[in-house]
Amino acid sequence: MLTPIDQKAGTPLYFQVASSIKKYLENYPAGHKLPSQRAIALKLNVSKTTVVEAFNLLQDEEVISIREKSRAISTLRAQGIDWQLLIQKACHSRIQDDVQYSSARSYSKSMLLWPGMDFSPQMPLMAVSDAVSRRIASKDLMNYDDIGFHQLRELLASHLKTTLAIDCSPEEIVITSGISNALYIISSTFFSRLSPVVYESPGYYEPILTSLGASAIPLPMCAGGISTDSLQKVLMKNRYAFYLTTPLCHWPTCHMTDEPNKRAQYEICRTNDNPIIEVDAMRGLFDAPLPMRSYPGSASNVIYVGTFTNTIGHSMRLAWIVAPRNTVKRLLEVKSQVEPRVSTLIQIYAEEMLRSGAYEQFLSELKAKVRQQNDGVENILSTHLAGKASWHGMPSISRLITFPTPLNERSIIKMQGQQISLLPLQTLDKNFANSLYMYCAADSLSSIETLISKLSSLAN
Repeated sequence: MLTPIDQKAGTPLYFQVASSIKKYLENYPAGHKLPSQRAIALKLNVSKTTVVEAFNLLQDEEVISIREKSRAISTLRAQGIDWQLLIQKACHSRIQDDVQYSSARSYSKSMLLWPGMDFSPQMPLMAVSDAVSRRIASKDLMNYDDIGFHQLRELLASHLKTTLAIDCSPEEIVITSGISNALYIISSTFFSRLSPVVYESPGYYEPILTSLGASAIPLPMCAGGISTDSLQKVLMKNRYAFYLTTPLCHWPTCHMTDEPNKRAQYEICRTNDNPIIEVDAMRGLFDAPLPMRSYPGSASNVIYVGTFTNTIGHSMRLAWIVAPRNTVKRLLEVKSQVEPRVSTLIQIYAEEMLRSGAYEQFLSELKAKVRQQNDGVENILSTHLAGKASWHGMPSISRLITFPTPLNERSIIKMQGQQISLLPLQTLDKNFANSLYMYCAADSLSSIETLISKLSSLAN
């Protein structure tokens, strides 16, 4: 049974709905089909929009996987990162069956509104809304090619070549409904016990990589990227392994793979004939080295995964996989079974944003805002934490703050109120017992300064 929610509770409704669905799925095996979004909305007495937001959150955490319109399949075989549980443990509070009694707040890991930067990700959507409305009025929505996505793939191919030097054809692009689904399709197609996946640890995507029973080999992420010696050693022992890398703003270490190390990693994989999967979810937020796929001669062994979601938000749940044609054929065969449809309306919005140049203009403005926010955050950290803690993460929108000794987790959560921007990590990984993950776009600079000032007093 779905746990009832409290409309008057301080916790956001979509978060309560997501928690209720997760508790419901814990009683069923992986593969259990959820009721429709409309049925859940009626059962919990909330709007369907609230349920959609809850589905988006659960899909991001690999709790569910969307398989058809408004329906979802449980993927709880491998547990995802339970943000609410992390916060509750940090508060040392007892986990309640009813989410309405929970003392946990919502963690702002999402970039839905760039709340601290006075900058709406809906700008490029609004810029093309008239063009989209005209296409809907002309019945283009009913006649849209939702199987081949040819127009969208043509525009994406042009965008990738212009902005990232990725020279691919529309036939080398697969459209999916988000990064999680893209990785699920890739893992379903290739990963097995004989073909393990090597990834940067701790890895946010580990649950979905291992959900089909494939072997996953973690390599510790460090400053500049994982050690090339470690990568070479592992690939020599695992002849058919895939190497999955998230080179921009690795979670939760906030490390970025530098250009020399990235090229060395590519050369090792090319020499050993090991395919590379580059998940480029943060691309567009700040200036960074080009993707591995743009390197000369890399097209044969690099699969590139990109998305709109982390720049525009969950209203644009659309991602793409760029791969060689023979690989694309295999991916499409699997995609047709696990993800038969992607929202037609989202595809039309994506087309119009790329065709009009609204997306490129948005990214240019967003980069400037991120740079401005980052400079402000660095000044605040230097003012209040110099000599008390170390931190890194520039030029990303996140920081890993490390103290000489662990701070009181309960006090850190309590001082933040409803908006959680600082997440203690010792519950997630003992290697980060002294560390906090900070999301720098959750608050205004004045609010961040107040928060860091309080954090500084805890460190005294």
